[in-house]
Amino acid sequence: MSKQPEYSNAFIRKCELLFQDIRENKPLKTCIEKLRDAQQQTPEPSAVEDSTTRFEPLWFIYYMYFAIHNPKLEEYINMKNTSTTNSNEEIHILKNMIRRRANTSTLVFQLYMYANIQKGAVTYIYPSSASSASSSTSSAPVSILKSLASSHLKTAAAVIHKLQTDKRISIETIYAVYMTNLGIPSSSPSKISNIKYTRKDIIFLALVCYMKIDEIDINTKGIFIAATNEEIAATETAATKEEIAATTPHTAATTTTHTTYDQKYKYLLT
Repeated sequence: MSKQPEYSNAFIRKCELLFQDIRENKPLKTCIEKLRDAQQQTPEPSAVEDSTTRFEPLWFIYYMYFAIHNPKLEEYINMKNTSTTNSNEEIHILKNMIRRRANTSTLVFQLYMYANIQKGAVTYIYPSSASSASSSTSSAPVSILKSLASSHLKTAAAVIHKLQTDKRISIETIYAVYMTNLGIPSSSPSKISNIKYTRKDIIFLALVCYMKIDEIDINTKGIFIAATNEEIAATETAATKEEIAATTPHTAATTTTHTTYDQKYKYLLT
């Protein structure tokens, strides 16, 4: 298993700026410019035209901000990432993100920054695994499962980061253990392996956050949005209107009101 390169602070900052523009409903042209800036800061800038690198910022933004409230958008992004018919597939993803901008959260991003960037340590060591070194991967499944059960997401995020860095046990293996613990047969196909995005640790982090969301929110269709062909067409029409409006001096882009998701689930960061 090859180690994935850490994202630079420059890359993360560029992605933050892109998400900010998406959240504020800036013109599509502006968002595309921010996307190009982020693409230039990917771990392999020389391969910016490669499909994997071109989609890197969008995958990052999706899992950091959109995933836990827009789970069906993942399939759409994966479909576009594997497409060979259009070199500008990422533009269609941007349009869909703009459409779904109200249903976002910074929960995953805050946990990512804590564990991956600030190199945060676990915030709680469970008695059954206290004898093991905190950096050991042998107790990782137990630590993650117990962290989730007790809502110690910072510990779960830190352990996931250690797994990604250490590589002695794969994220796919932990994913299988986690699915089995949820009652899903381990013989079932591993969906995480079928996703084009190579940062499986970030996918898994977003998944465990999603599983902590209240069931009533998960079952609310307003946050469970599918990227249907009809919606794609409507999004493209709306984006065209926004581009036209942006060229008119007296027309300003509408700013989206911040959602209450971060406030509602802030206890998960304690």
